[in-house]
Amino acid sequence: VALMVGHDEEVAAVGIATDCAFASLSDVLESAVSRSLRFPPSLSATAIWLAGLLNPLLYGYQLSEVSPVSAVAAGGSARAGQVPLLLIHTEADEVVTVSQAHAIYSAAAVPDDMKQLKVVQHCHHVGCFFSDRQGYLKLLTDFFDRAFGAAEDAKQASEVSRTEERRVVETPE
Repeated sequence: VALMVGHDEEVAAVGIATDCAFASLSDVLESAVSRSLRFPPSLSATAIWLAGLLNPLLYGYQLSEVSPVSAVAAGGSARAGQVPLLLIHTEADEVVTVSQAHAIYSAAAVPDDMKQLKVVQHCHHVGCFFSDRQGYLKLLTDFFDRAFGAAEDAKQASEVSRTEERRVVETPE
């Protein structure tokens, strides 16, 4: 959800860091149904399709609306391509498969130097912080130092540009 909210036009997110984010709620639900009920994938997909029909009646939104992968993709949100991303995921995630992180990374409209995918070995869903707190905090600190630095540079460049525009307008011909 952070990926969706952080790309909203009213939110001035400087960067977004996620831990084991999902790309599509429907995909996560299908996987959970398949795993927990031992349904074949086609039956899980059908069950989630049916749940998707009921969800708007019960909760007021479509399952397809919960799609962080869409929010980060070009044209998917007001700020797609503008917000730096740090995606942390574990290879062994049993809740949200690592393929979800790869899907978000691949779809993200930001340039490659503004996105990072860190896949961690030997931990479970959202457990990477607990397996290496120092490394985790360094990764976050470095990411947000770069993101805030870039935001400050962009703000200063914008101010310089506005000052130059005012000089051009004020200069008599």
